[in-house]
Amino acid sequence: MQTFQRALDIQWLNNRMEDGRMGRYLAVEVAKVRREESCALLRRHYLRERDPGLRQLATKLQAGYVEERQANSVLLNALYNDEEAKEHEDRQKMERTTQYKRDLQVQLVNRQRERQCVYEDSLERTCREMATSQRARAAWKDKQKEMVIKEEREVAERERKMREKDELCERISAKIMADEIYYELIANLQNF
Repeated sequence: MQTFQRALDIQWLNNRMEDGRMGRYLAVEVAKVRREESCALLRRHYLRERDPGLRQLATKLQAGYVEERQANSVLLNALYNDEEAKEHEDRQKMERTTQYKRDLQVQLVNRQRERQCVYEDSLERTCREMATSQRARAAWKDKQKEMVIKEEREVAERERKMREKDELCERISAKIMADEIYYELIANLQNF
């Protein structure tokens, strides 16, 4: 059962690693957790080997002070306890690994959602800025058109006033010339 579960875990891990960066990150984190657990197991084994009670029992067994049946029962109990402890540790290890993978996936999904939200916010902000700039550009163009129309009206008004002034000057000069001719005629008639 454990071998089958490990094979499934390895297959899942390989599939995740093929998926890209998230798989590689997950594999690194799982390897780190496994390394820490194996170090803890080795540390426990080392402490068990260094236990004075177990050492004394081993020396008594070697010296033959303990009956064979009692020694066998002690050894069987120790082996049974070791196997039971190992199974328990393996179960806890698998549970921790599974929980860690779940937590890591949740974190990665949350980060992806956060990035998506930031991207959507920036996209929305950019769209608003573009719309604002287009409105400002349209308003500027309308203002420019109004200024051109106003200038054209002012130029037309100036030209009209200049024409009126020229017409007035022509009338005045025509009147002055008519008056001069009239006075000359009167002066000529008086001289006759």
